[in-house]
Amino acid sequence: KISIGRVLRKSAVGEAGKKFMWDSKKVSIEKRMYFGFSVITALIVLMAAISVTTGSSINSVTKGMTQGRIPAIIYANKINTATSDYRIYETAVALAEDDASIDEMESLMKEYENQINMHIQDYKGYMKTQKERETINYIETHWNTYLEYSARTVLLSRQHKTREAAAWLEGESQQEYMNISNELNALTDLNSAYAEDERERAGRVFLISIIVSILFAAAGTAFSVFISRIIVRRINEPIKMLIDAADRISAGDVDVEIEYDNEDEISILADSFRKIVEGIREQARVADLIAKGDLSVDITPRSERDLLGIALAEMIESNNEMLSDISMASEQLASGAGQISDSSTVLSQGASEQASSIEQLTAAIEEISV
Repeated sequence: KISIGRVLRKSAVGEAGKKFMWDSKKVSIEKRMYFGFSVITALIVLMAAISVTTGSSINSVTKGMTQGRIPAIIYANKINTATSDYRIYETAVALAEDDASIDEMESLMKEYENQINMHIQDYKGYMKTQKERETINYIETHWNTYLEYSARTVLLSRQHKTREAAAWLEGESQQEYMNISNELNALTDLNSAYAEDERERAGRVFLISIIVSILFAAAGTAFSVFISRIIVRRINEPIKMLIDAADRISAGDVDVEIEYDNEDEISILADSFRKIVEGIREQARVADLIAKGDLSVDITPRSERDLLGIALAEMIESNNEMLSDISMASEQLASGAGQISDSSTVLSQGASEQASSIEQLTAAIEEISV
C-alpha cells in the first residue's frame, strides 16, 4: 500500500521542506507558513496550468474534428450523393425518346456536375493527409474521364440511338462510375476512421487530465496535511513546554529552566518567560533573606509597575527605619538607667551620712543622761 504522504516525506522535495520547516532554527513560523502556503499555491497554479493545457488539447482535437473531419465527411457524402443523382439523370437521358426530355435531363446533369466539381474543391480545403490527397486526385481524374463517357451517352441519345446509349452506359461508363463510387466510399470511411481516432484521442486526453488532476489534488492535499502537521508540531511542542513552565510557576516552583533557542516568534515568548522566572526567583531570594533577618539586601524595582519589587523595597526601608528607631530608643533607655543609678548612689551616701549623724546624736544624748 503506497502512502502519498510517505512518498512526499521520502522525496527530495519532502526532505528539503522538512529541513526548511523543522530543522532550521533560524526560520520564523511566519516564513514557514508562507513557505507552506506558497507551495500549496504553486500546486494549485500547476493544476490550473495542467487543466488549461488539457482543455487546450481537447479543444484542439474538437476543433480539428469540427473544422476538418466533420466538414470533410459532409463534402465526401455530398460528392457521393451528387454522383449517384448524376448517374440517375444520365440513365434517364439514355432512355429518353424526345429532345425535350433529353434537354431537361441534361440540364439537371449539368447542375449536378457543377455541384460535384464545387464539392471536390471544397473538400480539398480540409485535406490533412497524403492518403486523402491521393484519393481525391484519383476521384477527380476519373470524374473527368467519366464526364467524357457521359457526353457520348448524351450524344447517342440525341441521335436516338437508345440501344447504343444504354449499352455504352452499361459498359465502360459503368466501370468508371463504379471506380469513382468505390473511392468515394473509401474516402468517407477514411474520414470516419480519422474522426474516430481523434474522438478516441480526445477521450484519452480527457481521461489523462482527470487522472492527473486527481493525482495533483491528492498530492496537494497530502502535502497540505504534511506542511500543516509540521507547522502545528513546530508550534505545539514549545507551547506545551511554556504551559508546563507556567503551571510550575503558578504552583510556586521557581526552579524552572526554559530551553528553547530557535530564532522565531516562540523564542521571543520563551525569553519573556525566562525574564518572568528570573524576576520571581530574585524576589523569592530577597524575601528569603528578609525572613532570615538580613535587611542589608538591596532590591531595585524593574519598573514603576513592578508592584512586588516596590513593596519589597518599601518593606526593607520600613524595617530598617523601625530598627533604627528601636536602636535609638534603646540608647536613650540605657542613658536614663545610668542617671537613675547615679541618683541612687547619691541617695545612698546621704542616707549613710544621716545614719552616722543619728548615731553621734544618740551617743551624745546617752552621755548627757549619765
